[in-house]
Amino acid sequence: MKYITNLMVVSSALSVLLTSGCGSSDSTDPGGTTDTDTDTDSDTDTDTDTDTDTDTDTDTDTDTDTDTGTGTDTDEECEEDDGGTCNDSGVDTDTHTEGDCGYSDCELYEQDGGYLFDDEGAPYVGNADAPEARVNVFTYFNCPHCKNLAHKMHSVFSNPAYADRVVLYFGHYPLSNVLPIYWMENYAAHAAHLQGYFWEVHDLFFAEENYPVEGDDNHALVESLGLLDMDAYYTDVNSQETLDYIDADRADLEAAEGTSPDVPNVYINGYKVEPYLKYKNVLDYLLGY
Repeated sequence: MKYITNLMVVSSALSVLLTSGCGSSDSTDPGGTTDTDTDTDSDTDTDTDTDTDTDTDTDTDTDTDTDTGTGTDTDEECEEDDGGTCNDSGVDTDTHTEGDCGYSDCELYEQDGGYLFDDEGAPYVGNADAPEARVNVFTYFNCPHCKNLAHKMHSVFSNPAYADRVVLYFGHYPLSNVLPIYWMENYAAHAAHLQGYFWEVHDLFFAEENYPVEGDDNHALVESLGLLDMDAYYTDVNSQETLDYIDADRADLEAAEGTSPDVPNVYINGYKVEPYLKYKNVLDYLLGY
């Protein structure tokens, strides 16, 4: 009897050993195999969960990286190519590219009958005596899209191929939904214009290291140029004449638009350029480049 009992114990141990070695999840051997089966099932479940988690993480990471990468590229393109506008509702994030200007689009700018802006006394660059094309640009010094456009236009109008044949007039259009203190850059630029230094102040306010200019910092920046009579500047920047001049520019653009417009806003020969980044394509067409 003792021999039979020992044989049963050995047989049971052998069964446990075989079951553990194969990793079978189907064993239902009663007694001492219950804990072994549970551990085996637990290990199998853990492996399965780990595989599933790994797959999920991989998919999630891939999707996230792809989406993030695309978003980053779009933001970089928006910042570099811009094309958006600032308006009284905030910043419009829509962007446009500088695509080609087809003949059917560009021939409009050769026609008579465009809106005639009041450019008398306005700051300008280029050939105002005998221009082959007249450009009017309206901007606001705290608009990031206006800053980007100003940099692009500076590179174009620094080229005699354009500056000798085209005139560009600057118009002020500070937004009506911002605090009056943010109109100060436009007032300051006009006060500088009265002393013949508009473009120096224009470039100073739109310089990357200075933008955005806020509060009374604009006065310190203007003084840092070392060009202006600051007593006359402070008189002019707060004068009714300066306020009236800025208001007249705003009214001029609103008359052309028929509504409160976005900025920046570009017209060539009295016709609006949409999207405004197409202005160079239009000029190239008109000048035969």
